[in-house]
Amino acid sequence: MNVEAVRNHSVFCAESVFYNKYSDAECENIESFLKKHTYDEILTSVCGETKSYSLLKSKYYQALTESTGNSEFVFTYRLSDNYNIYIDDRIFVYFFQDDLKIGNDRIFSWRYPHCINCIGKRNGYSDDEIIDDFLNMNSVDFYIKYSMDTLIGEPYKPEERIHGNAFYLIRDEIGVEIGEHIVIYNKDNKGIYIADTWWYGDEEIISDLSKLSIIEFGRKYKAFWCL
Repeated sequence: MNVEAVRNHSVFCAESVFYNKYSDAECENIESFLKKHTYDEILTSVCGETKSYSLLKSKYYQALTESTGNSEFVFTYRLSDNYNIYIDDRIFVYFFQDDLKIGNDRIFSWRYPHCINCIGKRNGYSDDEIIDDFLNMNSVDFYIKYSMDTLIGEPYKPEERIHGNAFYLIRDEIGVEIGEHIVIYNKDNKGIYIADTWWYGDEEIISDLSKLSIIEFGRKYKAFWCL
């Protein structure tokens, strides 16, 4: 399994922000661009960093040298170009949408995730089993195994359900509310927003929850772990 040290700080739509800020970069190579702009300038204006480039560079290479994470960088399992997983007592998805590049050259040695989201608890399982389940288990089974008691953000409560939304019970264990949003409820009736329904029908959504892996479901519905 490939591991990668990544910045423990997300940057939403980094590439778009960069080229909106520095429209001249499209006609530059990295050497000429950096004669006019500094790393610290880019870190502040694009990445929202408060740490200096020299500090981050030092911390990054310290992590690589010592093969352990630190306050600024964590070692994650790289599952694809878009998905990394970080596991401690909880399971975090590091979703990568784009990269900060000029031409083919990356501006920084490290990658910034588009977003970082908790999708469950370890619950005593090994890293290998969690990763295999993330890649291969359907979304409902993954939720039951790892996320049933994990509330991400502010939970939906029964009284917040919108009148007229369809409500389905899957395997007598979890409820799924489908309206504008897809919300999964555990046995205590606490709900977690999963994704928007887009143009898909209820039957297809329920089927996909029971068939598609986390990655497949996230890609199709733009689920919260890749937003």
